[in-house]
Amino acid sequence: MADTSVKKVNKSQAIRDYVGSHPNAKGKEIITGLREQGIAVSEGLVNNVKFRMQSGGQPKKAGRPKKSVKKTRAGRGGINKSQAIRDYLGENRGATPTEIRDGLQRQGIEVSHGLISMVKYGGGSKKKRKKKAARPAGRPAAGRPAGRPAGAAGGGGLSAKDLFEAKKLADRLGGTRKVREALDALEQLR
Repeated sequence: MADTSVKKVNKSQAIRDYVGSHPNAKGKEIITGLREQGIAVSEGLVNNVKFRMQSGGQPKKAGRPKKSVKKTRAGRGGINKSQAIRDYLGENRGATPTEIRDGLQRQGIEVSHGLISMVKYGGGSKKKRKKKAARPAGRPAAGRPAGRPAGAAGGGGLSAKDLFEAKKLADRLGGTRKVREALDALEQLR
């Protein structure tokens, strides 16, 4: 007959105890160390318990409603990456996303190209975006013959190559604001 006297173990407490005696242990190390003690834990549970320990949170108690308090990374002692990008742009106005990423990486801040582009080019908040004014029906867009959609062959649309060249020009001149100023100056010369 098999031995059915299995000792019940509080896995969360076992993880806390292990982390207490091995403070720098990573998730996989904790799983392996507890497995050697005969305690099987999932990576998700380990990460959850470690997160609660680091944020000073107490384990959930049954019947107690969860408080809905949103903390930002900066509020937990982390770095606000968006602000770091804005600060870098303040010092390096014409920096490209790659230059920003490399510059922040040298400061020990890891940021993605997507976040850099959202902060630099303003694609983040829907509240801040301005709606494009609708044209009256039947009136074609400037520079495009009536009845021809944008980008149609011969319709004056820009190809991907044209956009790439315009981007290179904007980077050389120091941004889209400088390009607009140059275009305005050219318009006045006509």
